[in-house]
Amino acid sequence: MPSLLTSPQKSLFSKAWRFLALLVLLGAVPEPQAQPCPEFSYVRTNTVDPNWPDSITNGFGYFKNMTLPLSPDSSKPCIRVPTGFSAHLWASERSPMGGVRSLVAMTWDEKGRLWGVETRDYPNRVLSNPLPGGGGDDRIVVVWDANGDGVVDTRKVFAQGFNLLTGIVHTTNGLVVSMAPHILLFKDENGDDVADNPSGTILYTGFARFDTHATLSNLTYGLDNWIYATVGYASGTNINNPATAQTFAGNWNQRIIRFKSDGSMIESLTGLSNNTWGLGISETGQIFASTANRDHSVHQVYPGATRQTPIYSGTNKSYAQEGSNVWARARPITKHVNVNNGGYPATSNHSLYTARQFPQKYWDRVAFTCDGPYHLCHEVNLSPLGSTFRGAEDTTQPNIFASTDPWTSPIQAHVGPDGALWVIDWYNYLMNHNGICGKIACGTGAAQISPIRDTLRTRIYRVVYDARPLDPILNLAAASEDQLLQAFSHTNLLWRLHAQRLLLKRGNNPGLVSKLTTLLGQRILNDMGETPSVIHAIRTLQGFGVFAADTTTWVPVLKDLLLHPSPGVRWNALDALPNVAASTTAILDQGRINDPDPLVRVMALHKLTTLPGTKSGVMYTPFVTLDTYSQNRFTAVGGLTQSSTMPAIPALYPAAGVSQTSGPRFLRPISVSYRRGGFTIFDLDPRASGTLTVLDVRGATVARVAVENGRAARPVAGLRQGAYLFQVRLRNGDAFHGKFSVFN
Repeated sequence: MPSLLTSPQKSLFSKAWRFLALLVLLGAVPEPQAQPCPEFSYVRTNTVDPNWPDSITNGFGYFKNMTLPLSPDSSKPCIRVPTGFSAHLWASERSPMGGVRSLVAMTWDEKGRLWGVETRDYPNRVLSNPLPGGGGDDRIVVVWDANGDGVVDTRKVFAQGFNLLTGIVHTTNGLVVSMAPHILLFKDENGDDVADNPSGTILYTGFARFDTHATLSNLTYGLDNWIYATVGYASGTNINNPATAQTFAGNWNQRIIRFKSDGSMIESLTGLSNNTWGLGISETGQIFASTANRDHSVHQVYPGATRQTPIYSGTNKSYAQEGSNVWARARPITKHVNVNNGGYPATSNHSLYTARQFPQKYWDRVAFTCDGPYHLCHEVNLSPLGSTFRGAEDTTQPNIFASTDPWTSPIQAHVGPDGALWVIDWYNYLMNHNGICGKIACGTGAAQISPIRDTLRTRIYRVVYDARPLDPILNLAAASEDQLLQAFSHTNLLWRLHAQRLLLKRGNNPGLVSKLTTLLGQRILNDMGETPSVIHAIRTLQGFGVFAADTTTWVPVLKDLLLHPSPGVRWNALDALPNVAASTTAILDQGRINDPDPLVRVMALHKLTTLPGTKSGVMYTPFVTLDTYSQNRFTAVGGLTQSSTMPAIPALYPAAGVSQTSGPRFLRPISVSYRRGGFTIFDLDPRASGTLTVLDVRGATVARVAVENGRAARPVAGLRQGAYLFQVRLRNGDAFHGKFSVFN
């Protein structure tokens, strides 16, 4: 067909399209709207649809047929997030080098790389030997975005050949992975991302696996350097360390537990109301959990509490059943929900937002509980209520992550190294484990046997607040001692915990102890009224064992911290007091049993129940102001009495100021300027190579160019007048960020 344009018109048309493309690149023209969620294709299954208990009798067509899976790009438009947020696909089964498949748990290392466990054997394949050589098909993988373009491009298999892996965490002793009946430790001393001991070392064993969705999971590094986890009703007995033949007593059924990563100690903590899959930790060390069907948000009021405190809304403080509270009912955005009750049947996550990329209302005050059968991650807005928290839901906003795609199954959501919320979409149409075993056979693992279970797909999304740029992903692997100490002030708890862990891993030395002691003198509060650097300094010193080794020196130091203006510092200092009578005196002299903060008050009472030392007179508890949620937990403080007159309660120290710092201060500073279409990068190593990303003040990328020999490889014409952000990521893992302005 002949062209309808003359040659001059063709030239003008071509230039116009090039100009329009440039405007789109620079953000002057809105990008095209995302594609809508496609129409679903339905097929009949060769068995009763195992998602629906009433699939034989009800009259709904979508109960009798299943949808076909969508590609990652087709499924993404089905996702909805709150106004001002966006969801970005980071990895899938179609990613380079094999992608990710059946990923059920994730964590990050000190380089900001994602580690995960893939369990293709779940749920019916339960082998007698779960270790390599026994025929298992589960593996431990590490994946990352090497070129900094926002999607994964590199993958390595760390270890493989396991059966029913469930959790993963980096510790001071190495990589720890849960796989009932064992908790395994892996080493990688040469840093090649391949396990030196490919079968792992058994730290603890004895956990049951008769039901494969009720075993231990959710490994989490605690501020106190213990590893926390949850155990469902497949609990087990005779938990022991096979290397030392030490047996650990405790109730291991539906509990929060914690253990040392060297195999020396494992403890049973708070009991929960049902099968337990979710665990989270706040910036000050508060522990939260979730259970299936019943309490989808639970607070551990103090370490070792024998009772949990369910978090409920409402005007009263009574223990109403969760099902009677409207806010506790899920709000799916699709009719394709594979459940038969009004609660949360599979709350497989309970993480808090512990960074600053999201708006302030999220900061250490919003928890995320994922529920695959409802195809969503729910927000629990936490507010202080005496010695615990009240939960509420903003029903005017959608869930933090939800989908109309029936295959989308969010099972884990954690704050990542860039401050975004990273969500594992297990992408499995059959999310239920054993919902209708009476209609469909349940096999090994107490799970429904079905031909439609999927082990080929997984998607990982990053939920980002659009008005703020993402944090640079750091690399602390080669950071100096001083740089790690500076990271104690980072706005993301993930990096603070890595810095703490790495200092402990490197070992104690007098110079480091002196620096940590100096940090204890800080009284500058952050935007949440806390001093994180002091909290992590306390826990690092505790991890070195100095408090217990020299109580004469360190109890007075901790006693002084009991008057710190930060409630989190006081709470952690109380918990870190060594088990000596002087600690009892310190708590009483500083009046912490009547601390103005209820969480600190309860921690002081709890600590007194564990410490030696007595006074004459009546018990302490009548002199303590408690609330409904903690009243019955302290009917008496065993072995402790007091004199007839309560000591005066000293005033808390005043705060030295309020810190609004953000970002890593220890990175080598560089600067960027822009003139006549060219970028100049100052103070960058002339041998450096990587990527320069330019963003507008809302965090949207407007340009990305390669960095070669310390310079931007090509010019970018047309950058308009205004303020911009820059990020430079080098191939060696270093990252830098800052601001620059363009003046015409």
